[in-house]
Amino acid sequence: MAQLNVSWDMYLDTAFSALETKANLIPIPKDVYAGLLKSWVFGGLIAVVSCSAGLNARGGALGVGKATSRAVRDSIIVTIVANYFLTWALYS
Repeated sequence: MAQLNVSWDMYLDTAFSALETKANLIPIPKDVYAGLLKSWVFGGLIAVVSCSAGLNARGGALGVGKATSRAVRDSIIVTIVANYFLTWALYS
């Protein structure tokens, strides 16, 4: 958001007002809100896993390659597990 010179408050206010305006005309299903929440959580988890793997990379180019493979593998596993628990929490 910093590249566009837009504050987080303005971004969130605009996003919520756009969803509220549309919701008055056409009800937005719960799936839309669940999908938005899950995408934020997945993005955060992937960023944390990938940064952790990258910061622990050792051994030059070979170590970076192994760290990348490890980050991809771990990100997929974390995303699948988080999806299970988020779906359970949001829809139970």
